[in-house]
Amino acid sequence: MRRIFLLALLIFSIQTKAQLLQNKSSFTLDDTLRGAITPERSWWDLQFYHLKVAVKPEDRTISGSTIIRYKVLATGKMLQIDLQAPLQIQQIIQNGEQLSFEKKGKNAYFVSPKKEQIIGQSYEIEVFYSGKPQVAKRAPWDGG
Repeated sequence: MRRIFLLALLIFSIQTKAQLLQNKSSFTLDDTLRGAITPERSWWDLQFYHLKVAVKPEDRTISGSTIIRYKVLATGKMLQIDLQAPLQIQQIIQNGEQLSFEKKGKNAYFVSPKKEQIIGQSYEIEVFYSGKPQVAKRAPWDGG
């Protein structure tokens, strides 16, 4: 009986093309940005986050900022940071100066520091963001 059950389970798994048995032949930009240590992530080491968040139930929005302290491990010119949509970055500040940044894919932002980042030194950026998260219809089953 046990052998029949295992055989039936194997056949069912093969026929339903379970994700574990599939070979994904192509990856999206978002897959690559989320799942890989990109060159924009590998040259710096996160040391500290300081979160400041304002939740506004009356208009169902979130805003805030995050201070990111990092140590430079190697030469690099751009940092990759992620922020889950629908939150959006408004500005990024380092040493009182606004930094330029570019969004790629759904959640990845690429930040260009203005000054040379010296190996072994620690630096901070402050990321300001806001957005209106989706309201869950059947929390926690559908997000929100």
